[in-house]
Amino acid sequence: MAVEITGKYIGNLKVALTHGPSGTELTTVPPVDNQGDGSSFSPTDLVATALG
Repeated sequence: MAVEITGKYIGNLKVALTHGPSGTELTTVPPVDNQGDGSSFSPTDLVATALG
């Protein structure tokens, strides 16, 4: 069974993700060296974490 995760662009290069079953939200933000503000996890941070 697949888990639904939805994403919504919220501006300033930020994306809000919602885990369907739990409703937990996570915002991704590019790091400063990629024109983001570095205020939260970057998408590549999450990939690296998933790969362990």
